[in-house]
Amino acid sequence: MSRKFDYQPRFLDIRVKPPGGEEKAAPRPKSTAKAKSNAAEKTCEHTGCDRPAPCRAPKSRELNDFYWFCASHAAEYNRSWNFFQGMDDQDFKSFSESARTGHRPTWSMQADSHSREAQTARQKAAVDAAKVEDPFALFPGRRPRRARPEPERRLNQVHMTALEELALDENADSRTIRLRYAELIKRFHPDSNGGDRSAEAKLNKVIKAYQVLKTAGLA
Repeated sequence: MSRKFDYQPRFLDIRVKPPGGEEKAAPRPKSTAKAKSNAAEKTCEHTGCDRPAPCRAPKSRELNDFYWFCASHAAEYNRSWNFFQGMDDQDFKSFSESARTGHRPTWSMQADSHSREAQTARQKAAVDAAKVEDPFALFPGRRPRRARPEPERRLNQVHMTALEELALDENADSRTIRLRYAELIKRFHPDSNGGDRSAEAKLNKVIKAYQVLKTAGLA
């Protein structure tokens, strides 16, 4: 090295607080100290008591005027004092409703009936109501339910032959088919015609024709 190394310790300028140098407590506000001093100088307002009166008790519901009592007489007064004394039912109801908001004024957040928001809501409700079907006309302004067209019947030759066995045409509905089937079964079954078996062949054809129509969803 061309020159001698010169070591310089750091942080030598840090100031260390000497022991016993705690900061003094901040002085209390004069107003608070003065109020406590005045309270300590008062004498209990209870009859016959001359003890210091550091405790105050409200004279009315306005809470802007107070009595000054000693601790025991303040406790006795507070136990017997009724904040709602002298209120009728309507006053009590009004006070309870106001207490919900901390006795602060409130305003309604509901939109006026003539406002743009209210008109928009009414228009939307009318549009929604028009979309809902009302088959029994219970609500004014709603459209009746449209009659759903019955699905078109597609009959092939097998179906037509089965209908002919039941003596029905191609326009016969399911109820008509069931009634005709029950009628023919009663007519051709041996148990219904006194044991006559001459119509068994016709009975078998009726049963097969009905099964064809039922499988096709026509009966």
